[in-house]
Amino acid sequence: MSDAEEALVRTAASLQSMGSVVIEQRMNGDRRSFTVAYVSERQYYPYNPYPPYPENR
Repeated sequence: MSDAEEALVRTAASLQSMGSVVIEQRMNGDRRSFTVAYVSERQYYPYNPYPPYPENR
């Protein structure tokens, strides 16, 4: 794991321990991708620069 990946994992773990975000790690072969999602009022919002709001359809 590169230094950058290690820093990301450490940051993700500390954010997750604060309970503000949910970190998902998916293994795609050798490639690691991280999904950060905000949790608000018991609803799950994956990060998306174009959220599925009606005005964006």
